[in-house]
Amino acid sequence: MSANTSPIYSLTPNVHGAAITAANATSDGTGTVGSTNFPVIYTAGANGSYVSVVRWSIVANTVTASTGTVGRLFLTTVGSGSTTPGGNIWLFAEYALASQSADNAATSTFFIEVPFYKALPTGMFIVASTNAAPATNTSWQVVAYGGDY
Repeated sequence: MSANTSPIYSLTPNVHGAAITAANATSDGTGTVGSTNFPVIYTAGANGSYVSVVRWSIVANTVTASTGTVGRLFLTTVGSGSTTPGGNIWLFAEYALASQSADNAATSTFFIEVPFYKALPTGMFIVASTNAAPATNTSWQVVAYGGDY
């Protein structure tokens, strides 16, 4: 007998994000989830969730050249506190985040949109980090777009 013969669609949109204002130079997931360098950007709903995309955008409060760095997305079962690489946190992907001039009147910044396309079970979180600290007066805003079942 076949299971899940009917398509499953998300019921409620779930869009959430956070700003990264400090560096986490590890790529294995070592860190404290919920801190300024390792924020939770998405929490799966009570019946699980589907995440379509994650968008990285540089923002500033004065004209500033951002710091080029690597952005990382992790899947974890930890909503706050310390992680154990390979035990409760796993690297999903890394992306090059080029230097840009943010808060500029003459040119716009470009966002980095990461295809995610994954179903997440209840109790799963997405956290983000950058290898280098954002330049003074800047931060990376990371927003996940999905829906809860």
